[in-house]
Amino acid sequence: MFEKPEVKAETLKKISEVAPKKAIIGSNTSSISITYLSKFVSNPERFLGIHFFNPVPVMKLVEVVKGDRTQESVVRKVFEMVKALGGKEPVISQDFPGFIANRVLVPLIREPYCSWRRAWQPRTT
Repeated sequence: MFEKPEVKAETLKKISEVAPKKAIIGSNTSSISITYLSKFVSNPERFLGIHFFNPVPVMKLVEVVKGDRTQESVVRKVFEMVKALGGKEPVISQDFPGFIANRVLVPLIREPYCSWRRAWQPRTT
């Protein structure tokens, strides 16, 4: 699914209409707030982010992202489900921009570019 909030919102509304009340609904996203997306499900306490990294068969890390209203029991259950997949390493993240991995990765990618730009800027005397 596209990383477009409006597409995810519409899909989550449709899922929420047919899912049992006790269902846990998750979204695989790396850039959209889980708290924001939880507005589109009928039971935000049972909604969270499950960020599998690409390529999924190779990458072990999975971020389990807790929204502002996500119940701790839901986070623990999904954490254990991810561990049970075998070969995956779940980590729990709060809902903040970039979650954990992208929050660390973006400055790591940006800094070499900024350094290169500073080194090649025309000097004024």
